Amino acid sequence: MIKKIVLNIVLLLTTYVVPLYLLYTFQDSAIRIGKIQIPALLVLFFGSVLLTYLTNKHRKQAVKHKWLWIIFEIIGVVGVCYSGFILSLLFLLRHCCGF
Repeated sequence: MIKKIVLNIVLLLTTYVVPLYLLYTFQDSAIRIGKIQIPALLVLFFGSVLLTYLTNKHRKQAVKHKWLWIIFEIIGVVGVCYSGFILSLLFLLRHCCGF
């Protein structure tokens, strides 16, 4: 069970923290943010989908620490909603407003 928790934490760090850090550091330069925002948000989206799927599978099997799996699942759903909303705005308005 510890391996599954560590896997979720590593997945959380690599697919949440790194893309959000890259977006934060490149926000001052419009040229660099234009190149990195879509790949970073796609990594965030697919990472959160994977985190939600794995957490749901492990939560059903776990007897102890159900609260930990519920927290991971909430983080995954928030990531899907956040990145999905931003990506949909980027793709819907890409020819309209100069995004």
